[in-house]
Amino acid sequence: VVTAFMSRFMGSIWKSLIQEWMPAQANPEELETVVNNILAEPWDEVGGVTVEPEGLAARAVDLPAEVPDWVGLLTCGIDKQTGNTDQSKVESRPPRSEAQVVGWGPEGRFIPIAYLVFDKHTPFSPEANVELDEFRRRLWMKRDGSTLKIEATCIDMGGTNSDGVGYADDVRAYCNDRSRRGENCWAIKGNNTRLNKARSSDKPVWPRKASRKTGTGQWFQVETQRAKFKIDYLQKLTIAGGGFLFQIPRSLVNTVGYLDSLTAESIHGNKRGDRWFAPKGRNTGEAWDTLVYAYIARCGLQATYKKWADLNLALRDAGIKSTGEVYVGDDRSFNSPRRQAELGYSPLVDATDASNGAGEQMANNNIEQAKPKVVRRRQPVARSSFVSRY
Repeated sequence: VVTAFMSRFMGSIWKSLIQEWMPAQANPEELETVVNNILAEPWDEVGGVTVEPEGLAARAVDLPAEVPDWVGLLTCGIDKQTGNTDQSKVESRPPRSEAQVVGWGPEGRFIPIAYLVFDKHTPFSPEANVELDEFRRRLWMKRDGSTLKIEATCIDMGGTNSDGVGYADDVRAYCNDRSRRGENCWAIKGNNTRLNKARSSDKPVWPRKASRKTGTGQWFQVETQRAKFKIDYLQKLTIAGGGFLFQIPRSLVNTVGYLDSLTAESIHGNKRGDRWFAPKGRNTGEAWDTLVYAYIARCGLQATYKKWADLNLALRDAGIKSTGEVYVGDDRSFNSPRRQAELGYSPLVDATDASNGAGEQMANNNIEQAKPKVVRRRQPVARSSFVSRY
């Protein structure tokens, strides 16, 4: 195997190779391709670094507002759970939707912005749809008074309701209705690709075109295993000067069950290959799933719009900088008790309350009490045919 710098092919002139190499230094996801294809070297998957609840707890940060200064893009991932209304069982919970908003910054940095459980109404009932719409369309505050909106949302089509009927048609109907209004709200379904193939494949997380089924609208078959591998890798990377690319608001670290849910899945293999899944009896991993779906939403945004294709460039044009500032003060992240009280939500269960019988699961926030936000609708944007490597 010979490095591309020694190749005589026209596409391997040093100027072209450097033009690929330099941007990849600020984009960990692209760096793998450059190391393999240009340097002809094996990719270092950050061996020896593991993601466990204890390690993630050490990354807790206080935020001066709902959105840190260095975040310039918000995406959302939503999952549904069938639930179990059998009160004779210890872990009885109603059918619900769980949503996570993730903020993205320069050079691969990212952070969960909010996590919310919707269990007041049956998923995709008219009342539940109003809740989801209010949550997705609200504006998210920075400490300088500026706001960001959620640019894209992915909702998983899998799962069934308590009657055994699949959610797929409901998810497609909800997403396609919002897409017709100019919102980037996408129904997704994971491709059943083994992880060893997903690692070595150049197939992007986001498909080149939507899948369609007569009468039910469009949906997207995505490479979920590859997305999980990417997120796991990004979680392990460090920032120059110390710290990790992935941080967590202290309010979520203190939310009972969140870190266990975030680390519920791990890689398990058999003779057919490796896969990410949660062992039977463990936390079902909604926090992990919704984090992955939020990442897939980012990939969809980058594959659909030229503006977001190079995230570092888009954030630089928006004046977003990755600073090393460490905020010291009261935590005002979305899930913090202080911010929840200001918004009129029910306070979250804090980890310190667990010993007082507060329960083992993440508490529900009363979204119905939130003051509605008036958001000006934007006109539908024609999708570009541009397809990135995401």
